[in-house]
Amino acid sequence: MLHGEDQLSPRLVFYFTAPLAGLADWADWAGGTIGLLVNATFPHRFGMGGV
Repeated sequence: MLHGEDQLSPRLVFYFTAPLAGLADWADWAGGTIGLLVNATFPHRFGMGGV
């Protein structure tokens, strides 16, 4: 094992393990996060209102 292999970025670990945990759950989380960001950034442009 290489010395640096055990220090992977948490983000890389998340993306590699997300499919194992359930791609549908990850997609739902990602979609919800993107939706919140879009809603917070452009609350009126997309007619989503404020939640």
